[in-house]
Amino acid sequence: MATEQVSYSQLRSDLDEIISRLQSEETSIDQALDLYEKGVMLVGQLKDYLSKSQNRLIKISKALEEDL
Repeated sequence: MATEQVSYSQLRSDLDEIISRLQSEETSIDQALDLYEKGVMLVGQLKDYLSKSQNRLIKISKALEEDL
């Protein structure tokens, strides 16, 4: 089974949607708990995405420095 790479923008959009739903007065406590759990997972994915991006930038910078 192939895993599809999700963009940072999509992850952020999903998290923003969860935050909006959590702020809604129509969300039940059970829904809020489920949304919170999904939000925590999304935050982890976003952190991982940013960490990998930072590592790529460091590699690129080092390669440029070596070429100079």
